[in-house]
Amino acid sequence: MQIKFLNIICSLLLLFSLAGNAVEDNSTRIAKIFGEIIHLSDLEPISIYLKSYKHSYPKLSEEEIFDKVTKSKLSSIIWDRIFKKLSQDHNLEATEKEIKSFIAAMPHFNSELKGKESTSEMKEASLKIYASFVNNYKMSKHLYELYGGTVIFQQLNPLEPVGAYRKLLEEYENQGKLEIYNKKLKVAFWKYYLSEHRMIVPPNKVDFSKPWWEKSKNN
Repeated sequence: MQIKFLNIICSLLLLFSLAGNAVEDNSTRIAKIFGEIIHLSDLEPISIYLKSYKHSYPKLSEEEIFDKVTKSKLSSIIWDRIFKKLSQDHNLEATEKEIKSFIAAMPHFNSELKGKESTSEMKEASLKIYASFVNNYKMSKHLYELYGGTVIFQQLNPLEPVGAYRKLLEEYENQGKLEIYNKKLKVAFWKYYLSEHRMIVPPNKVDFSKPWWEKSKNN
């Protein structure tokens, strides 16, 4: 459980470490999102993520671990840029009130993170993690209301509108706003959105009227 929690936190922190890190160099071009080129050098794994994945997937080879982390970083960069664009256009950034609501409703999650905090930098990182949950809910709500489609249950997002995510990505690709040049990474990136999913939430149970953490607090 502790290893799984570390892996989740590392994945979330990855979103914040990537912002603004795309570097123009002579590396192989991997992808493009909203005109910004993503190079191979942008996907170079950080040691902490490699260690976390090795603990979580002990049977995988070094190459398989590297591929998983690289694909995860590409996905994080793409969705980070997409959220920034959607937030700019539709005001989806978490507010202070919403972050406080999340913290109040998730005391166990909050205490686990606080137990790992020892510096102001870690406290700031924790606040970013709280905000990421709120941002994810607000983006999910916005995209579901826009596109509809299949919604599935995920541990970190009880109402994940994977069908809406797919429609948005296909729309961006058709418009030339999203391109993935590396064939191997393109297949890996799209696999999740093209797969048949378990844990599908029945349409009559899909309710974005209030954040999921507020519902759990009342149950």
